[in-house]
Amino acid sequence: MNQLTRITVGSSFLLMLAVFYYFDTGGWIIPALTAVFVHELGHLAALIAADCPITRLDATWAGLSLTYESGRITHVCEAAAVAAGPIANLAAAGLLAATRYNKWAWTNLLLGCFNLLPVREMDGGRLLGIISQSLMSRRAAGAVCAAVDHTVICMLLTGSIFYITGENRGSTIPYIAAWLFFCRFIEKISKPRYNK
Repeated sequence: MNQLTRITVGSSFLLMLAVFYYFDTGGWIIPALTAVFVHELGHLAALIAADCPITRLDATWAGLSLTYESGRITHVCEAAAVAAGPIANLAAAGLLAATRYNKWAWTNLLLGCFNLLPVREMDGGRLLGIISQSLMSRRAAGAVCAAVDHTVICMLLTGSIFYITGENRGSTIPYIAAWLFFCRFIEKISKPRYNK
């Protein structure tokens, strides 16, 4: 039985929405929020289908996240639940493109592809972790995930340098790299420090 016991909306989430709304001159906020809703609905549907208890829904500056009891489902079901968010976005992008809702299609396509990046903050990183842990030892899986994670981050940073020094100004690569860097920075400074 699924029991959502806690929903939190952090002030950082509201601040992010306010900043996005302030700088949104092209009318992207509603398609973006709809894409996020479709994404989380994909995860939610897959978790409900797997009969996995969902305990929390958190809205923070980094986006929305569902917390569930992963020990209650198999690796295959968990991988399907993690992949369901990006799959829902890609399916919505295809349907919306066919009906000529291009802005809505693009936001779903970008969110789906962005979440498939194999870095630990994204669904792609979680998917890589689940698959690699089912194929090898936890230590080896951790090493593989870390190597892939660092390689992707380096590629994004390299792409950002080419973006900054080049003439192409339409790329989202620097924004993705900045967001991932900011996630890592916040994670590092929020860890408690103990005096020995």
